[in-house]
Amino acid sequence: MVLTQPHGRHELKFLVSYAEYLTLKSRFHAVLDYDRNAGKDGYFIRSIYFDDVNESAYYDKTAGLCDRVKYRLRAYNNNPDYIVLECKKKHNKFVNKNSAVITPDICRSLIESDFSMIENRDEPVCREIIMAYRDSGIKASVTVDYHREAYVYPVSNLRVTFDKELHAAGMSGFNMFYEDGNPEITLPVYLNNSVIVEVKYDDSLPEYIRNMLPSFMGVPLPISKYCLCKNLYKSVRC
Repeated sequence: MVLTQPHGRHELKFLVSYAEYLTLKSRFHAVLDYDRNAGKDGYFIRSIYFDDVNESAYYDKTAGLCDRVKYRLRAYNNNPDYIVLECKKKHNKFVNKNSAVITPDICRSLIESDFSMIENRDEPVCREIIMAYRDSGIKASVTVDYHREAYVYPVSNLRVTFDKELHAAGMSGFNMFYEDGNPEITLPVYLNNSVIVEVKYDDSLPEYIRNMLPSFMGVPLPISKYCLCKNLYKSVRC
């Protein structure tokens, strides 16, 4: 199954305190709908990001390059029935994602740097990650965990998300799912419960929503969950 986002979207990211998050939550909850796929309680996301031996994805982001590519595996609520392989591309201000649904066996093989199980698949993301593996030897780099609360608005396909409890994992190996019901050790990125707010939309940010963004949010920040967790991973592994 191919999941394609054909047109680039805008992504604005902000870092707020937990108290500020509660204020924002109250504002958006009053006028926006919960994402029907998330429900009012949100959902848990685990992503395993890939990078090459030169850590190009990491350094391209930290250097602020306009054109960037990231590959990742992603699952929701520790559920093996829905796993996606994604390629996220950034070009100037626009973000585009191509995805393919994969099985747990394929997921494990990719984590182990075995790409043979997707060699005959036609999805663009499968062809691209195989090429990246052959060209630069990409492999699993870090695990990123967080809980997401999501709201939607029909105009411009707007989506507002609150990402909480950001943790890094994968220090002793990469697993997409908790094994034997025992969660592995993860490390918090923020010790003060900071929350990452993401505002995503297609063409333009609706004025109605723009006016709801309080001044304390400041200007959008170049936040990367991958880089934040990779920084923590590097500090622990040193």
